Amino acid sequence: ARREGRPRSEWTNGPAKICQALGIDGQLNKQNICVPNSPIFVELGKEISDELVSTTPRIGLNSVPEPWKSIPWRFVFDI
Repeated sequence: ARREGRPRSEWTNGPAKICQALGIDGQLNKQNICVPNSPIFVELGKEISDELVSTTPRIGLNSVPEPWKSIPWRFVFDI
């Protein structure tokens, strides 16, 4: 609902878009995401096969020198 009007493939294809889609805002800054009683936390999920994940260099690092500019910082789930 937070990504209305966008194709499904664009709902979470960037850090800000993930935060918007999940309702994550500045009120969650400095929360420890490694503990279960935190308002936001990471837990184990389903394994995704390597064939469904693509990697690309990070967008917007035009002035960054190599090799950092070309490192595949982005992991894209191909749906």
